[in-house]
Amino acid sequence: MSLKFLIFLLSVVRYSKALVKCNGKVSKIQLCSLQNDEYDESIPPWSPGNPMILYSYITVYKIAELHEEENTITLNFLLSVVWYDTRLSLESNNPNKSIEWYNVNEFDETQIFTPTLEISGTKTIVRTRKYGAIDKDYFWYFHTDNMMEYQQSLKVKIYCSIDFKHFPFDSHTCDLNFGASGNEAQVLKMNAPMIDHENQSVSHHDELLHMRQSRLPFDITLESLEPFEYVQRGLSFSYVGMRIHFTRNDFGVLIGGY
Repeated sequence: MSLKFLIFLLSVVRYSKALVKCNGKVSKIQLCSLQNDEYDESIPPWSPGNPMILYSYITVYKIAELHEEENTITLNFLLSVVWYDTRLSLESNNPNKSIEWYNVNEFDETQIFTPTLEISGTKTIVRTRKYGAIDKDYFWYFHTDNMMEYQQSLKVKIYCSIDFKHFPFDSHTCDLNFGASGNEAQVLKMNAPMIDHENQSVSHHDELLHMRQSRLPFDITLESLEPFEYVQRGLSFSYVGMRIHFTRNDFGVLIGGY
């Protein structure tokens, strides 16, 4: 079972007005299109043989539960994605003011390309909120590099194979895989994720990241997986993932037996 989620949860009403073209005559700070043709927000910036690259970063807060009967684990993490849209620029009504970072608003979200990701093998996905009267997602455009950066906090329960027949010497692995289900791999490719936890970071081909986890009776390590393609109805989509390794470290039951 898989659940799809819109990274940007576009629940606002689509505006009929297209993204304005950059012309140097504006009354406010705004995103604009550098294209001569109308900007198409339904597709990423790409050219044949040159797909857009979506960079992902997973900040793992905690592994909250390993459920034997459900064959699931529950984890809390922050998913950040970065991409570059060279079709965009930023105009200001003040030519003397240099602007690098721009806070993308709800209107902008309806006018520009935003990727849709799918997490595979999920039982539940809960989008977690911050504390405060107004909680807005982190969504910024870095004008100097045409870079978009978006972050969303999630609590996810995923299915995985859990086998306790070797208890108390058991070990388990679970994969958290996600991909760009809205665009084919020929136009959008995922990059192997960078994984962070408590000031530690690992990327693909690095050694495993060891979590400091006191609640569960396991040593837990995290691994960044190589990108792969998922084929559905004859179409290929780019996916990446994180592998979670569990090795039991609580031998109290065994020692008590002796």
